[in-house]
Amino acid sequence: MKRPVVLTPQTEQDLETIYDWYEQRSKGLGSEFIRIIDANLAQIQRYPEAHPVVRKDIHRKIIRRFPYALFYIIAETQIVIIACLHLKQDPQQQSRLQ
Repeated sequence: MKRPVVLTPQTEQDLETIYDWYEQRSKGLGSEFIRIIDANLAQIQRYPEAHPVVRKDIHRKIIRRFPYALFYIIAETQIVIIACLHLKQDPQQQSRLQ
């Protein structure tokens, strides 16, 4: 049975901020970003163990076409997406990844 994928409130805020930034740059680009994120969330749900552990029990799924990664924890009953971060940010400095 597939575990549901749950986004933390901070992750939802991350995605909204990124969406807005891309939409300001080019109409429709924010929507394309969200479409790609949705496809990646589905892939994480299907194959949660396929992506490397980068810190403790935190997995990282790099997003193609956009310089971001989804960070998630596989819990017993769900998959929790804890952050969507730009790849140039130092994830070690992000308190929610600790």
